[in-house]
Amino acid sequence: MKSSTANKANIRDILFAYAAEGWHLFSVKKDKTPYTAHGFKDATQTQLGIDEYLKKYPDVNWAARLSTGGNGQKTRRAVWQ
Repeated sequence: MKSSTANKANIRDILFAYAAEGWHLFSVKKDKTPYTAHGFKDATQTQLGIDEYLKKYPDVNWAARLSTGGNGQKTRRAVWQ
């Protein structure tokens, strides 16, 4: 079984890979509501932004802001725990 530290490093690498593909990522609570006041509008694509989220919210679910048309900020979908 992998250690918690190894799992967190793995999640970080996965988040970096998705961000490199253009995904806008943000952290959400277990009930899938955002941790931040602006929710998906606070999503990040940068390694620095991901690291800041991981430091502030270490044990959260992650979501990606997905474009569904016009404004590009209509939908979010939880992708990991």
